[in-house]
Amino acid sequence: MVTVGDRMNNSKIIALLLAALGFTYIYYHFSTKGFSLDLNIVNAIFFFAGIALHGTMADYVQAVKDATPGVSGVIFQFPLYAGIMGMVRYSGLVDVFSAAIVSISTLNTFYLWTFISSSIVNLFVPSGGGQWAVQGPIAMKSAEMMGASYIKSALAVAYGNTWTNMLQPFWAIALLGITGLKARDVIGYATAVMILSFVVFAIPLLFLPV
Repeated sequence: MVTVGDRMNNSKIIALLLAALGFTYIYYHFSTKGFSLDLNIVNAIFFFAGIALHGTMADYVQAVKDATPGVSGVIFQFPLYAGIMGMVRYSGLVDVFSAAIVSISTLNTFYLWTFISSSIVNLFVPSGGGQWAVQGPIAMKSAEMMGASYIKSALAVAYGNTWTNMLQPFWAIALLGITGLKARDVIGYATAVMILSFVVFAIPLLFLPV
């Protein structure tokens, strides 16, 4: 059965649009900073050139797998995660989102809402360290505004990261590469555990003291 995701992966239009978007930024970089080369821009050039030359994301991913079996998921997906993290952090979306959470929270429900917001942010910034860099300062500032515990707020962020890690296969990239499985092969089991474990995370945040 051909899924929507499969069609997108094999779409030349999507691949060319993504490559065009990348090269637009590369042009902007050199037009504003001159011939300034760093690791990020070099990675971007090779990454988007690979997409353009292979024609579809599926062909590009397969080529990376053939060249670097076992670690292709890390090589291919981490730059995308870093890009998402940068957009979320520097666009101000996290500030807006966290302010909205504070506005609907009481002191008792603040930790649960922090947990929920962390679980959502984790879908876009799945790296634990990266997520803390994005959301940690906001969570601490929100805790200060609410008069809440810094320790429990930090735990709520960590719990949220852990919870939706079961839906986001970031943690399994290396394992999937070694075993030859795809994310779709394990995501159903992980999602079932995620749903059942909500109570395990929510009850301590709502009812247990620091």
